[in-house]
Amino acid sequence: MSSDNDNDGADISAKVAGQEVNIKNIKSVNTIFTLLGFALTCLIAFMLFEHRNDERGARHEFILAIKELTGAQRETTSSMREQNCLLSLPQDQRQAQMEFCKRISR
Repeated sequence: MSSDNDNDGADISAKVAGQEVNIKNIKSVNTIFTLLGFALTCLIAFMLFEHRNDERGARHEFILAIKELTGAQRETTSSMREQNCLLSLPQDQRQAQMEFCKRISR
């Protein structure tokens, strides 16, 4: 009934970059395209996974930077309060009240 010469698929010929390419039996081409699609899907999944990990690292660094800026802002606010306290006092009392202003500025 069926002989060794029968093909269930079709032949494909294409001219690519001046070269003629002939592919016999289209079923094998479908298999190749299926494998390429699977490999591409795996590559995209890996890239998304890596992007998520990079995002976590960037988010962690951002949080550390915000914490550092918050600490610097607290120090600046405290020194401004101390300075305001000292400036509110007469010139001759500033040196004696320096510790008091430091204490209330915190």
